[in-house]
Amino acid sequence: MDALRVFDGNKSENVCTFLDLTMPKMDGRETFGEIRRIDPEALVILCSGYGEQEVTLSLSGRGLSGFISKPFEFNMLKKILKSVLNKPENRQDSILIFPENI
Repeated sequence: MDALRVFDGNKSENVCTFLDLTMPKMDGRETFGEIRRIDPEALVILCSGYGEQEVTLSLSGRGLSGFISKPFEFNMLKKILKSVLNKPENRQDSILIFPENI
């Protein structure tokens, strides 16, 4: 909740948000929904140790920018960030999935 207040107060400064699916008080899906409510254009990358198909199907069509499977190496995170930030279209309904599609 505190992170969402910070996000809301700094919308113009946020470039990309990185979330874990499993978090203690509010999970990644709920947090993602709140971020999209605050800023429908926000770029959000979700990470999880769960299967990407299960996660991305449940969020398909909601504007998730990317997904990365855990465990991942720093270079993989750099690749997905670069891909999401440099993607020319509006990033809606087109989820970049790493490491599977590299």
